[in-house]
Amino acid sequence: MASRWRPLLLSLLAFLAVYAFFFQAAFGEWHDLSRLAHSGSRTEGVITAKEPMNHASIRYIYSVGGSTFAGIGPTGWGGVPDFEHTQIGDHVSVTYWPKRPSLSFPGDPYSMYQSWCGLLFLWLPLGNSIVAIGFFLRLRRKEAHAASHATI
Repeated sequence: MASRWRPLLLSLLAFLAVYAFFFQAAFGEWHDLSRLAHSGSRTEGVITAKEPMNHASIRYIYSVGGSTFAGIGPTGWGGVPDFEHTQIGDHVSVTYWPKRPSLSFPGDPYSMYQSWCGLLFLWLPLGNSIVAIGFFLRLRRKEAHAASHATI
């Protein structure tokens, strides 16, 4: 009876291990976006550099409470124009977290936050489930094959 549950338990453990690994890798980014999307304040920043080889990112500076901060973020999200339509010196909306003003995102982070939610809570579990089901079926077939050879 215990061997009957073995493929299911191993598949479940594989699912949890892989999901935990990828979730842990992405959690920090998702958590920061969550803070910015739900508790962020807005200010205006200035684009200081464009980085085409870094995911078409922009670098920007902005001020909060008399202090100047620098940030880096994507283009084409949250009201920030696509990379080709941004120039050094352009003004850009910046969302920052009031409790830690150095944490920021160019534009409105809500659409990026939703994208990360979809990744972490829909696509990653779905993809993991497909892999775990394949792993389960392979283990079950292997055990069934071993059992049929053991009875011969």
